[in-house]
Amino acid sequence: IALGGGSNIDLAKALCLTLPAGATIRSFIGRIDSATPVLPLVAMPTTAGTGSEATPGAILVDPDNATKIAVMDNRLRPAIALIDPEFTFTCPPRVAADAGIDALTHAIESYVTMDAAAFDFGDDPDPGYSGRTALTMLFARESIRLCAEHLRRSHTATDPVAMREARVGMSHASLYAAMSYGSAGLNAVHGIAYAVAGLTDLSHGTTNAVMLPYVLDALRDVRRDELLTIARLFGIDDADADVAMARLPVVLRDLIGALGVPVTLEACGIREADLDTLTRDALAVTRLAKAFPVPDVAQRYARIVRSAWSGELSFDEGRAHPPLDVQAA
Repeated sequence: IALGGGSNIDLAKALCLTLPAGATIRSFIGRIDSATPVLPLVAMPTTAGTGSEATPGAILVDPDNATKIAVMDNRLRPAIALIDPEFTFTCPPRVAADAGIDALTHAIESYVTMDAAAFDFGDDPDPGYSGRTALTMLFARESIRLCAEHLRRSHTATDPVAMREARVGMSHASLYAAMSYGSAGLNAVHGIAYAVAGLTDLSHGTTNAVMLPYVLDALRDVRRDELLTIARLFGIDDADADVAMARLPVVLRDLIGALGVPVTLEACGIREADLDTLTRDALAVTRLAKAFPVPDVAQRYARIVRSAWSGELSFDEGRAHPPLDVQAA
């Protein structure tokens, strides 16, 4: 039984492998043999963000190099997920914001990831992640809508009724995001965020948040319809679709900043001299890099990392509108 946030649930998933096998978790990195016994798990999340209660992976830190690695198998999906929003009511505002950004990232990333028909399954007949489908996109879209409505209020609300409403909304958003990315998978935001975490020891939500706007900015040529849909969910109502899509990363960056999270890699403590190493480490997370739906993954990663360090977005120079109040979106 796992009670806690994503780290607790992921640790429990690891124990479900190591206890019956009497082996270290290192022996399960990569594909897990179907004969390997796995204990059943009951997961009860106390944060609204990671979605680990409905996904097949345990994300762990390798102490030898501080890099995050994944232990993946569909049998690691908890047998029972008990999601009670009341478990999140006492979550501190900063933690609620960090977890909520993680949920939003999961939803958006899985909404724009590689199609299932084009996904590289390798030789695995039952992969944990297998690309997006119409069903995963349905869950992702609803999660994004809920995040646009409740994420900021889950951090800032002081009225007990408003806080409860926001925390309930984010609990639903987190689960729907998990039901999307738990099948569709993730890509560049998480791939680069893992490398950022290795250099900074910042929280998972923070490293995701700082990368999200810059990854979306780099997808406007390949995910036009999807980004326009997300922009509309965040209340971006420009009649010109290109303007609306260009504004989306700026609006998300403003939201992230309003939650007290750094919005550039430089603000995270990353040195410019570290950017090439950071890009290389991010590309080494191949399961995520190969799902990034662009023809030039390495070049895009390099451009995204540089933009995230300097804080440059395509819309910045011609910005003609004030930030949206996404709390009211």
